[in-house]
Amino acid sequence: RPVAMYVPKAIANDAAPNFLALPVGTHVWDACVKTWRTYRQLAPGKQSSKTFYQAVSQYAVPFSRGKFIGLDAMQDSYPMPRLYDSVIPFVMEQAERLPALLEDPAQHPEKGDLPLLKHRGSVQSIKLGRELVLSLLANCFLLSIAPDYEHRKLSPAEQCYPQCQPDPRFHLLLSTQAPQEVAKLRMFMNYFERCQAAMPKGWLSLYRYCRDQNLNMAEWEGCSKELMPVDVVDVGIGFEDARGKGCIHADFANMMIGGGVLSGGCVQEEIRFSICPENLVALLLCPCMNDAESIQIVGAEQFSAYQGFGFSLRYRDNYQDPCERDSDGTPRVSIVAMDALDFRYSRSTTVVEQMNEEFMLREMNKAAAAFHPTNAFTRDLPIATGNWGAGAFLGCAQLKALIQWAAASLGGRSIRYFPFDQDKKLFGKQLQELSVLCVHRKKTIGDLVMAL
Repeated sequence: RPVAMYVPKAIANDAAPNFLALPVGTHVWDACVKTWRTYRQLAPGKQSSKTFYQAVSQYAVPFSRGKFIGLDAMQDSYPMPRLYDSVIPFVMEQAERLPALLEDPAQHPEKGDLPLLKHRGSVQSIKLGRELVLSLLANCFLLSIAPDYEHRKLSPAEQCYPQCQPDPRFHLLLSTQAPQEVAKLRMFMNYFERCQAAMPKGWLSLYRYCRDQNLNMAEWEGCSKELMPVDVVDVGIGFEDARGKGCIHADFANMMIGGGVLSGGCVQEEIRFSICPENLVALLLCPCMNDAESIQIVGAEQFSAYQGFGFSLRYRDNYQDPCERDSDGTPRVSIVAMDALDFRYSRSTTVVEQMNEEFMLREMNKAAAAFHPTNAFTRDLPIATGNWGAGAFLGCAQLKALIQWAAASLGGRSIRYFPFDQDKKLFGKQLQELSVLCVHRKKTIGDLVMAL
């Protein structure tokens, strides 16, 4: 039988530290700051790919035979005239602000160390100012972030994160010429350039929700809550379209949030984290999810437009997000990360196999965790979702749609479904018709699960 490709809970609980390791106050920090200031003081014309690489190599182990070939490829495909003499110096300035921002209640209300959101309690949350988020991401880009700073013989880039934690560093993106990776790197650099033009305002909030108790099959089948409506969008339309506004967007996540956004991934989750780079802060603060968990991110603005998907992914242009904003500037946007079962390593991927009770329960409870109201802002918003786990993970899109419908209805939410693929046009029509019929006849969650 297929098994979910996730880390055992014991590893996730025990290996992750309680607080985020940061270079501030360590032997690495002085070297970083000195190097960044030296680079910014170089004479006009001296700031280049070579001198930037040499600067980072002062405190991080060298990569790619003496240069960052990813940045070189990016300049060839998507030129940034002021990259080395303006944008990168700005990134260094923002990275250097980290100690002050950590102690500023206007950016970090709790002040001091940043706690990791781990597997404790039903809802954990953290609220960070977007300038602090920028500083954290600047340090990730400059490779000054590391799992710890106790090993004085190892540079930050030589250390590995525990198996349960995503790696938030940019070294792989900086060291590849693959077109889809170069496109993502350009999106991140566009974020930095936009922040240089206008500092982001408001807050980014993360919520990690864990169900206190999963429902068993008898409880799902006996649930008397009525099914909520499903509104199916036409194919070829993505969440970023106007039809996705005013919804919580599902992030078809890896158990390690962000998936391969910094390490070779180029599908739904990785694209979302590239066009909305502030989501990357979740890689710093959220170890891998277990079966009963989801992670919600509120306030990550979209900065870039893209075209293509997978290996055809390309940077298209700068993007001005028209989303509504709070009075303090916080973008009123939200995503919720939910990782599906991975059937790629199964001997069989038939629908019958996927309807095994164990797998059905896992997916229904995972989706229920994702669609559970966790905060006042998103409490009543519909869910924008689609073919969850039905792409690279080889799940059945029709089955997953019905599972998500039941789970969203449990949380009292309606669904806006984006079938996207052209071969899902008939399926989308059938799902819409089924929703209208079931809602009209006041069918319940239990009726739907029993039918399955």
